Amino acid sequence: MTTLDRLYHKGILRRKRVGGRFLYSARLSREELTETTARAFIASMLAGSKTSRGLTVLSLVEALRQRDPRLFEEKVATLRRANSAQKGGV
Repeated sequence: MTTLDRLYHKGILRRKRVGGRFLYSARLSREELTETTARAFIASMLAGSKTSRGLTVLSLVEALRQRDPRLFEEKVATLRRANSAQKGGV
């Protein structure tokens, strides 16, 4: 019960009183929870010095390149298109 109560107070669960008891349910979908957790983790990793932030980004990029080269290439292409559009080209 302590764990459920803590998760409720963190906003991960919702609860409804049914009779004299609480009924808990997920507040976010699995995808939403994953995204929220990842954003918070990345924000904490990027909170350090400029050098630390650079190392964090390089580590994430390298990990993606090794784990999923195809996805890595897709994201590099997306960034290039966005950069080109931002500079006025396409």
